Amino acid sequence: MRTVLRFSSVLVLAAFLFSCAGINKFQLMESAGLADSWNDIAAPGAYCSDGTDYNFSVKPGDPAKALLFLQGGGGCWNGMMCHPDLNPTYSINLRNDNPENMSGIFDFDNRNNPFRDHTVIYIPYCTADVHLGNKIGQYVLPRLENFSGGTFEINHTGYPNVKVALDWIHEHLIDPSEFIVAGSSAGSVAVPVYAALIKDHYADARVVGLGDASGGYRGANFNPFDVWAIGDVLDQSSRFNSINRNGLGFYELFIAAGERGDMVLASFDTKEDTVQKQFMGALGQEVDSLLPTLKANLAEISDQTANFNYFVADGSFHTILLRPQLYSLTESGVLFLEWFEELMRTGSVENVLCRDCN
Repeated sequence: MRTVLRFSSVLVLAAFLFSCAGINKFQLMESAGLADSWNDIAAPGAYCSDGTDYNFSVKPGDPAKALLFLQGGGGCWNGMMCHPDLNPTYSINLRNDNPENMSGIFDFDNRNNPFRDHTVIYIPYCTADVHLGNKIGQYVLPRLENFSGGTFEINHTGYPNVKVALDWIHEHLIDPSEFIVAGSSAGSVAVPVYAALIKDHYADARVVGLGDASGGYRGANFNPFDVWAIGDVLDQSSRFNSINRNGLGFYELFIAAGERGDMVLASFDTKEDTVQKQFMGALGQEVDSLLPTLKANLAEISDQTANFNYFVADGSFHTILLRPQLYSLTESGVLFLEWFEELMRTGSVENVLCRDCN
């Protein structure tokens, strides 16, 4: 059962009352007005691509251990890809979104779920900008057969939407010792950015960021600084000051976020992820195999960051974190879930590269 709440600054006082000492799950529920289940939290000024209201969701647990999860689901950067009536790859709103129906890390009845006791913040995705945009996108669609074409707008407001959740986190999670930032597909691209912002705010917390299925993207035939205005969110941390704003490979976000070595970053991919290959074609990089660009990206990140690990599995499926296979996937004798748990616990694991990847 989901409870609908409205995020309001009147809750700040309640959170402040517990700021002098660690609080438990039930104190968090009382201070934030949360039910002991999924809570949908809406706020003015947060919108989906079509202008409908946006919300994020919170499942209360131990306030000292938090998981922020960024949902995946496509993206767009031109009129043909972005028009809501042309079967876009992204969700235009949250009409069919419900974390209660998800598996993998959201299967809280599974005794092997490492996040059963965490406070979980779920960031749904409906802005087609990998959670990083801050712009009203204006597009032109040419006349098509049985379609008149014309101009239209969509909200690329991923960053303002996530910021609402970050503001809530800052008010109610006073002193977490462990903060996991994870995301799948499009959400994976944003992981290093929001892991960096979490680490900047909670300097003493152990922060681990896991990107699930975006490791192969090398470059793009559009500039996300122009199309989505991602510079606004990158300006929130000095870690990204050196990013080239005339062109960006998404893997460079991992490098910029991880150069200081003060948090742990990691990635999961399959060697021939069909969805990544599809989007690489849309990005102007038709490839027969994902593996060469994937290995090149992982090598560059590893060379330029202090605490980065990767897990590359055989196969062509896309994402692992919300799949039931999270609990059974094994590559080269290593169970992914055990690898991920060790990463969270120690901050250091051996890289896993599928046998056929060499």
